[in-house]
Amino acid sequence: MNWLIVIPKKTDLKKLKETLAKMEVEFDDELSHTELDDTDYVIEVKADSDFPKKLEVMDASLKVYPNSEIDLY
Repeated sequence: MNWLIVIPKKTDLKKLKETLAKMEVEFDDELSHTELDDTDYVIEVKADSDFPKKLEVMDASLKVYPNSEIDLY
């Protein structure tokens, strides 16, 4: 399943990528800015359906949304 993570600007991106790697999920290393607010980043992740709950435990400041429109993989 594909997910979009909205990442606040203050987030340590290196730490986030290390966390995603530990969770053994696929993600696009390129970050995009959201159109709604250019202070946030968006990263696409391919992971299980329980991924949002797991990520929330690790970092509650991140918002995860299903991304069913685009499949980069």
